[in-house]
Amino acid sequence: MKEAKNPIKVKHENKNIVISRPYSIRAAIPNTKEYKLLSEIKSVYSDYTIVIREIKKTPKESYKGLTYSYMEYYITTHENAEARMAEYNEIRLRAECHDMKYGNIKKWFLSAYPKIDDFTPQDFETQKATA
Repeated sequence: MKEAKNPIKVKHENKNIVISRPYSIRAAIPNTKEYKLLSEIKSVYSDYTIVIREIKKTPKESYKGLTYSYMEYYITTHENAEARMAEYNEIRLRAECHDMKYGNIKKWFLSAYPKIDDFTPQDFETQKATA
């Protein structure tokens, strides 16, 4: 396992000793170097609290249900539908001829329609059922 550069950080402003989760697991075993180091630091800063560091995660945009037929329907419901559909068909044709991935078409679609979040796949399924 790769050793962290700074496994322990002392945050004086909020009186915390911050450690990573893997470090906390190793420090829980008596007589390990991690246990000894954490014990030494805790003895120096006895009124400080040991805190396990949380990794900040940015939420990933998910476009579940964004199929080709969904994209086509979405394009037809917006302005410049004919021009956009021609552009979409050209990109789709190039994708099939040059073995491009779905991700390339999806990237084009999301850049062309940045407000896709206002429209859900359930809307598409409802429209398809009533047609």
